[in-house]
Amino acid sequence: MRAVYPPYLNARISMLADRLLPRSSLESWITQPAEEGAAQTDVLQLGVQLDDLGPGAVSIEQALLSKLLQDVLVVTRPLTGSERDFLVYSLRWFELANLKVVIRGKLSGLDDQDIRQQLLDIAPFNTLPTEELLHTEDPAEMLRRLEDTPYADLARQARRAYDEHKDLFSVELAIDRRFFVDLQKRARAVGEDQRMAVLYLSGCTLDRFNLVWLLRYRFSYELSPAETYYLLIPAGHRLSAQSLESLCQLGSLEEVLEALPTRLKHTLAGATSITIVENLLEIQARKVAMQFLQDYRHVIARAFAYILLREMEMRQIIAIVKGKRLGFDPALIRFAAAMEEQP
Repeated sequence: MRAVYPPYLNARISMLADRLLPRSSLESWITQPAEEGAAQTDVLQLGVQLDDLGPGAVSIEQALLSKLLQDVLVVTRPLTGSERDFLVYSLRWFELANLKVVIRGKLSGLDDQDIRQQLLDIAPFNTLPTEELLHTEDPAEMLRRLEDTPYADLARQARRAYDEHKDLFSVELAIDRRFFVDLQKRARAVGEDQRMAVLYLSGCTLDRFNLVWLLRYRFSYELSPAETYYLLIPAGHRLSAQSLESLCQLGSLEEVLEALPTRLKHTLAGATSITIVENLLEIQARKVAMQFLQDYRHVIARAFAYILLREMEMRQIIAIVKGKRLGFDPALIRFAAAMEEQP
């Protein structure tokens, strides 16, 4: 049976979509002298006065994230069941970033207050018992505490990784992998009339992460094909489990790109580094998400597309702020903000 959504929901998403910054606004902001400030006009519609946020990237990210969370609260309020669960779970990416900060801080011996200053507030969607975790003695105890929370499955996998390798890299990989496994599980639970669109968009997102991870694990960290495949999530749109396994066996970036499915191969034509691959994939991801944002038939996919686009926009704004404060060349800022393939 086709789900019935409140008539205003598509209209609400359209209103939020109008707040997304066009490339022209970001471009003028990059090229305009910092002291003039007029190019921030479109940024201010997000409710963020960047010049008042201080030098730290965390404060900028918090201001932008708070606006996104307010928007998602509005969109999810009339939703129930699997549709709401999927959209709310997608926000857990930010909370897992907090978990990584706490683990990293514990491993580095940072004071609890220093760790707190790096955390993002994701209220009202927060579920992580942050204060309780801060009071643990070490990462192993912290992960054991998590086994009594909604993060139990994730915590068990992360703890096994920590017990075996005793390093942050393995723990973060386990956390990321579990997030996407659970995201796809929730995407498959969405109502039948919305499911295919949601799976397509989440699958494209997973392809993007899987391919970048594969290239980094094999050619930057020099992991074996078997180790690399184990760390991937075989549930994407174009990159199936079989194709990922085959790609892991290849010996160079060039060989992997040549063996990709036709559309991905076309998207990445001419890429000569993993960073360029990552930028091209993000540029393509924005195009795909924008297409879904304009499709009124699939309201849940539209809402998810908006979340993805705002998250990518957040990273662009932070990259531009950092680049301008450090006096980087505009071409380098565009590259750092994934606006262009290369500087």
